[in-house]
Amino acid sequence: MNTINKAVEASNMYESAEKELKKEYLLKYIDLVNNIFSNISGHKGTFGLGYPYYALGHNLEGELPIVEEQFRYNNQLLIDYIECNSNNKIWLCEKCLENSSDNMPNLKTICYKCPTVPMEIKPRKVINRLPDMDFCMVVEDGYEEITKKKIIEQFNKFGIETSDVDPVKTISDVFEIASDLDKGIMPKKYIPIDTHLFSYSELIELMKGVVPKIDSTYKQGIIPFLPTLPYSLRKVWQIDDQAINFVFDYIFSLTEYNFESNLLNVLKETRKELVSKYSNEEIEDIVLLTGPSSLPRRYKNLTISKRFNERINLWREE
Repeated sequence: MNTINKAVEASNMYESAEKELKKEYLLKYIDLVNNIFSNISGHKGTFGLGYPYYALGHNLEGELPIVEEQFRYNNQLLIDYIECNSNNKIWLCEKCLENSSDNMPNLKTICYKCPTVPMEIKPRKVINRLPDMDFCMVVEDGYEEITKKKIIEQFNKFGIETSDVDPVKTISDVFEIASDLDKGIMPKKYIPIDTHLFSYSELIELMKGVVPKIDSTYKQGIIPFLPTLPYSLRKVWQIDDQAINFVFDYIFSLTEYNFESNLLNVLKETRKELVSKYSNEEIEDIVLLTGPSSLPRRYKNLTISKRFNERINLWREE
């Protein structure tokens, strides 16, 4: 089984895995990372982004849905791969990854600039099909450098890795994890982690900037974009070359843990400000405008759209 087929099969198998076991696995993972972060000096809070946060209730209750869009997204990679082969082109990345994936810089640095294969089947696009977990730590200003070292030390201790460390190994590990879940076995390994580090003052400024940004753009027909470039752990800590739109993450999936009291107050106040100015339908429109192109297809899942409205209504009640 080549690398692309293995990645697609791993992701499809993971998506269709037994729901309760997968949820238990994810909750254990979330607890572990929260405990790691909470015990690092300078910790001011942790928050999760993406899946499974947008698919579950605020306290991560409820049943995980199967997202049909994930299967379409995975299988599109196979279609792109077949089209490449039909044009008598060889996927040169296979040998390149086998020979040097553990020694390469992160895949964006090298692979995106390589002219030998179409963008659709570059290794980063393959890795993107794999499940991962997005965690963010909020750190006291001035503690960033020591925190970056401590996080790496703790991740090494528990066998937690980013997908960039060794992409071929990552695909094999995820395939093993998905196979275990499919068999009803609790996996011993962890799916890849995507970790970002926000300074305390930076996050407060971002949260306070969400509503003013929406106010100044949305009614004028402009997509609200509040860029942020936190430190992100790839093979090493780096600042990525593509900014994250904080407006989308803040509304759609940001789920807080152990926020310092002032940080929590700012989060609640800015959420309250948002829902006092905009209806659920308008906030939903903002999310669809600011999210990835696949979001409208994912949002067709009734559980996901229901969870989103529950999330916004909870802010109205707080």
